[in-house]
Amino acid sequence: PIDYSEIGVWESGKYFIALSSDHTISAYVAPNFIDGGTYSIDDKVITCKNSYYVRTTTYTIESIDEKSMRVKINYIGKDGKENNTTLNLTKSDKEAPAQDNPLVGKSFSLLTNNWGTVTYSFESNCLGLKSCTKGTASKYPLRVFYITLEDRCYYLTYKQQGLAIQVPDIGG
Repeated sequence: PIDYSEIGVWESGKYFIALSSDHTISAYVAPNFIDGGTYSIDDKVITCKNSYYVRTTTYTIESIDEKSMRVKINYIGKDGKENNTTLNLTKSDKEAPAQDNPLVGKSFSLLTNNWGTVTYSFESNCLGLKSCTKGTASKYPLRVFYITLEDRCYYLTYKQQGLAIQVPDIGG
């Protein structure tokens, strides 16, 4: 059988795995779970080293051809427990993002009623900061983990749920 390259962008609905030739991975593979960092591949197992989470995600390619890929993903979810999901993905014409992320060093701000000016600063590849000028949020800047795919930015911050728990929240 022909061995097809896993390099490229693989999608199914809102979910995707983007693998660049410089070993950068960006992935949105489950509700409230995005992944990014560098990857290595051994046989058909892709291992992502995510420095933000200080965790490793494995992507096991179950089948692949020039147009489709079936992959099983093992990851640690927002609850700290091991999860897995299997996706059937189709190869797209989109370009996988490389390590030289164009957002690094940039920021954007928006004016809100409750929090004043909210600023997102993209400090390095996949890592940023969300800060506010008003209210209690002004005292507690939040770390932002983000990935990009073409003209979209997917980010994970923490939002308050109830009185004591913070949970990851996908934004974009």
